[in-house]
Amino acid sequence: MQPAFRVIADGQDVTQRIADRLVELTVSDEAGGTSDTLDIRLDDREHAIELPRRGAELEVAIGMGEAKTMGRYVVDEVTLEGPPATLSIAAKAADMRQSLKSPKTRSWDETTLGDVVSSIAGEHGLEAKVAAELATVQLTHVDQTEESDLHLVTRLAQRHGATAKPAGGALLVVPRGSSQTASGRTLPAMNIQGSELSRWSVTIADRERYASVVATYHDPAKAEPVEMTAGSGEPAYRLRDTYSDEAAAQEAADARLRAAKLGEATLRATLAVGRPEAVAETPITVEGVREGVDGDWVAKRVRHRFGRSGYTTEIEAEVPA
Repeated sequence: MQPAFRVIADGQDVTQRIADRLVELTVSDEAGGTSDTLDIRLDDREHAIELPRRGAELEVAIGMGEAKTMGRYVVDEVTLEGPPATLSIAAKAADMRQSLKSPKTRSWDETTLGDVVSSIAGEHGLEAKVAAELATVQLTHVDQTEESDLHLVTRLAQRHGATAKPAGGALLVVPRGSSQTASGRTLPAMNIQGSELSRWSVTIADRERYASVVATYHDPAKAEPVEMTAGSGEPAYRLRDTYSDEAAAQEAADARLRAAKLGEATLRATLAVGRPEAVAETPITVEGVREGVDGDWVAKRVRHRFGRSGYTTEIEAEVPA
């Protein structure tokens, strides 16, 4: 099978018009609040390429034999260079609305994480998708001072061992490393054989870990706060928010402890032949390399590169929670 790509600009297929000028096309898919990006570099010989307008919408597909849609992106930067003459286009995911990044000042009182996300998502024309164990988190008081809505949601998500990201028309908040799509569907696992890798590395770091996590909920029968613990021993990390009930508190503590385990080891791998199904949060199993590399991972960042030298996929992954 041969590498294939497709680019649709403002609803018009421009693939054939740029095919012989394409130097490299790169799609970067990120976990968490970082915007997914698209970069296209073209040979601008004779300066015959029409400059794309800022705000133009691009739909891109890459694959082997048949191109798989990678997403929709909005052009926000065009760079002209030479010699040799090149034209570079930088675009961000269409779901990363500029309004999400505008600073605001307001307060949130006596609410839940789910309600905050729903309110913010609605303000930006997105659907809220929050994991059940996170939606019921009680927020007594939260100040949003000259802070963007995206930063606020990301901050609150991180406090509870979760990630926040606008994708697929939704504002998604799920436990970190949960391997869920914007629709809440679990991503299928991906198996990678050592023979598929053109390059790999694993870094194992001794980072601070929590032996336990403590979450609190208010027991109306006892009229007092009750603590739920995940793990055991010291050091212990205490979640600041109060949860609606025992189950929500335990789930939040479990999620934060799982998140603390992530990042102890990092895998960086390049597949000589690209795999378009690889996206951020994909669960990955590596086999046939060596101890320390073989095993289960969760993709944190995926970069697809398509160009004159072929199609490759680069993956950065962490140990699963």
